Amino acid sequence: MTAIARNRNTLMLAVLASFPALFAVKNDEVINEGVMLALDATPEIVNAADAAGLKVIGRCPDEIDNSADGKMGNADLGCFKWENDASNPVVIGETVAYVKDNQTVCATGGSTYKVVAGLVIAVESDGVWVCQTLEGIKAAQALHDLGDASASAHIANTAAAAGACAGGSTPTATQVDTAIATAIAPLVTSINAVLAALEAQNVLKSS
Repeated sequence: MTAIARNRNTLMLAVLASFPALFAVKNDEVINEGVMLALDATPEIVNAADAAGLKVIGRCPDEIDNSADGKMGNADLGCFKWENDASNPVVIGETVAYVKDNQTVCATGGSTYKVVAGLVIAVESDGVWVCQTLEGIKAAQALHDLGDASASAHIANTAAAAGACAGGSTPTATQVDTAIATAIAPLVTSINAVLAALEAQNVLKSS
């Protein structure tokens, strides 16, 4: 798909929240309702795109015409269904979706600047469900940043460094497990809510 220049009826499970801050909209930016939003380095709100320095913040709740400048905006957080790129589609089993344009996500091979859209929840023939809660976006970014490195090795190295910096011994495996569980608890809660909504709408079937 290509970037859309009209309002989009973006399917959602539910709007779980709004982004917890208002941001200025980039001067002369016209943003249609229902498209994917991002912040640039300023930070100002722009249409999500495969462009350097952008950070996705969710879905646009209302049409914004900032031709005269001075507009402020926000984003819906939740689980939304976006178009799947035809050339480099997200496939079942992939966890991170990347931005192709303001209505399309793709696999890593289709992205030049690797702008993370969010966590992949489900892949269907007509689109990709992407978790774009704060936790979902942060988790997807963390998975991207981890890259090809071993997650266990990364965790062990982080734990060892933390212990050394604190002047104490390296944390035990149990301590590391507890710390990880505490850190991801909000994400688990968010994903469980998204999955429950998917099942309620028969997008997913519970086993």
